[in-house]
Amino acid sequence: MTHGHEEALRALRLADRGIVAFRALKNSPEVSLASTCLFAQQAVEKCLKAVLFECDIAFPPIHDLVRLALTLQEHDVAVASSSAQYIFVGTNSCVISLFCVATSASSSHLS
Repeated sequence: MTHGHEEALRALRLADRGIVAFRALKNSPEVSLASTCLFAQQAVEKCLKAVLFECDIAFPPIHDLVRLALTLQEHDVAVASSSAQYIFVGTNSCVISLFCVATSASSSHLS
């Protein structure tokens, strides 16, 4: 197993945790939308980074989803799928399509 593969699996495990937290908190009136969105953002970030690791694509230590997705596109890696599940969290600063719900659910394909 390559280092990139191991890192990809680790990133997907972390994304799964973020997805679980997001789902648990998204309808809780005690938790702010900003806090809930943080878990969604981190889950998407970890999924993007998992693909980067698996494809052995170098990237800087960033948390910018757009830059991570653009890095994948620059290396001809598709970043979205029409079969993915989407979760939308609304506000102007936090609209996240959590395509990694489908990606992490199929993380067994990487093992």
